[in-house]
Amino acid sequence: DHWIDGNVITDCNVDDDAGVQHEGAVAAWSNAARLVVMDNLMKRRDVLPGPQHGGGNGVWVKNQTSSGTGGGQHVVRGNTILGGWDGVGSDVEADPVGGFYRDTDVYENVVSDQQDDGIQMEGANVNCAVFANVVRRGRTGIAFAPTGIGPFFVLRNRVVGPTWVESGTLYKLGAQSD
Repeated sequence: DHWIDGNVITDCNVDDDAGVQHEGAVAAWSNAARLVVMDNLMKRRDVLPGPQHGGGNGVWVKNQTSSGTGGGQHVVRGNTILGGWDGVGSDVEADPVGGFYRDTDVYENVVSDQQDDGIQMEGANVNCAVFANVVRRGRTGIAFAPTGIGPFFVLRNRVVGPTWVESGTLYKLGAQSD
């Protein structure tokens, strides 16, 4: 159980390594369970020079079969996340227990200016929900490509643009789920 509440986290991924997504504001792996991240301000750049776009996520969770079958039951609520790769992101998407895995709610967040996805919920998504978020100026608004198991709910979000690239999209659905 981890609770991160009411913090200001800035200058994430100071080495600007686009390939290392876990160099963000909050990162958890090895099937972390019950991570609560709420009412924080996470900003990729504040004091250090450089663009908001780049590597590192605001909130990043890695769940995978190789670490067992646990994990999930996360809450990401009421955060403001500016810049980085994904505002809220997850890994390993193709794994049967990947991503946020199960029983996770992502809601009432404001995310903007991401290099990739505003909110990325790719993976198993067993009883997961993304609702009442505002997503602005990223490559993709909300990504769930595909949901491996489900059920997965996307409700009452506002995705406002334009995206910062011409090839951007509001929702990324991807291939057929297994």
